[in-house]
This record gives sequence, C-alpha cells and structure tokens, in this order.
Amino acid sequence: MLSLVEVIIPRVKCMFVMTGCESPSVCRFIRQLKAEGKDIDIVRPRKTLKQVFAEYGFPLVSKKVSHQIQCVRRNPYCQSSRELLRRDNKYCIPERWMYLLNEPYEVSARCCHWLKHLPAYDYGNQTGRHPYIGLLAHESYQRTLGYIQQGGCNFFGSDGKQHPRSLPLAIWTDEDVWAYIRDRGLKLPDIYEKGARRTGCMGCGFGAHINSDGIDTLKRLWPKWYDLIMSYENNGVTYGEALTKAINRAHGNDNSI
Repeated sequence: MLSLVEVIIPRVKCMFVMTGCESPSVCRFIRQLKAEGKDIDIVRPRKTLKQVFAEYGFPLVSKKVSHQIQCVRRNPYCQSSRELLRRDNKYCIPERWMYLLNEPYEVSARCCHWLKHLPAYDYGNQTGRHPYIGLLAHESYQRTLGYIQQGGCNFFGSDGKQHPRSLPLAIWTDEDVWAYIRDRGLKLPDIYEKGARRTGCMGCGFGAHINSDGIDTLKRLWPKWYDLIMSYENNGVTYGEALTKAINRAHGNDNSI
C-alpha cells in the first residue's frame, strides 16, 4: 500500500502501531524502513495484550461470535440478547459456541479496539491526519459489508460520525497484491521467506479453529513468545487453555488440554 500511495505522494507520512502482537520480523522491517528514510511514526497502545486479556477476555472464534457472547453475558435479559439465544433466529449464536456463555473466563473482541483502532484514532486526533488503510474487502464478511456501506474506496466523513479515510486496496485480491509485489520487486519482511503468506496479530484466536497458520507460525518461529502469550490469563484460565478448547470443539472434541 505504501508503494501505491507513494506514486502520488512520494513522501507520505506513515504510522505503525507497535501492538506487541506483530511478529519480530515485521517490527524489524518497519525499523529498517524508518532507518532508510521513510517518514514513519511508531506509536504504542494504551494497554498491553496481557492487560486487555485480563480485563476483557480472549479473542475466540470470530469478532462476531466474541461480541455476541460478550453481549449476552453482560445482559442476558435484554431484547438483543434474547434474540441471540433464539434457535429459530438465523443470527443467533451457533450451537457449538454456546458453551462459551458458561466458561469461567470472558470472551471479547476488545483487543482489536485497544491495540489497533484506538491508537490509530488517538494519532489522527493528535495530528489532524486522515488515514490510508490497507484492508482488502474480500478478507471477511464484515470488511465486505463495511466497504459497501462506505460506498467505495474513499470516504469523506459525510455521515458526520466517522473521519475521512481511503482504502486503496479494498477491491484488490490476494493475487493482485502478490503480482504487484513481484512486478515491482518490493522488499518484504523475512517472515515471508519462512513460509508465511500473510501476517497480522500473532497468536490471534479469530479463525484459528479453521486455519491455525498464524498460531503455528508463532509456535514454530518464536516458541518463547508463543508460550508467553498462551500463558496470559483471564479469571485464572490461560489463553492457551481457552483457545485449545475452542479448536477442539470445532473438530468435534469436547475436551480441553
């Protein structure tokens, strides 16, 4: 995305959130770009991953399911919670994830808010800048829906609630991205040379029951960091225990580790 934007703005200001969940490979790459002269501000979130897990709970299954579970556990008697529990409602919590309502630990998608969204909002408010964001609309249902609601790649804050922003890669596919990288010979973090096809928050539980590549990469390349993240607790239960149970449930095994 930076290469694409630089076609029009040769020295565009960049911002990178050091979330504590990015791979060491990506962090080294950002520092390398900064050392080479890229105008990059590195910011940090208000809370650490360990604090977010302890205060709000673990990211399990998906953002949607985690949010649903959190809503019902907070107020099981409100109308929206009753709708989420109705078996004849197609938007209800899937049966296999209902067990999360009674687990001793909390489930939440708040890590995205504290570690990524809020630092970006803080930076925008402090600097008055508006972002280019490298999201691809096809990556999830929520991102596709958000792109449709935005009305295109560029949004100018016309709803009075959200800030202007641009998503120049929104209509791209993964194949488009890799073709652009190959055609222009762009440098990448060395994690891609070690078998990764994409990066993100290392150790994230969203989608891990379907594809555990991110978890597996973290465990294979940085085992001590993997052990640390899996040891973080909420209400006396470790993230590793909760994540393993969710993965086992998805594959028809009700046992935890």
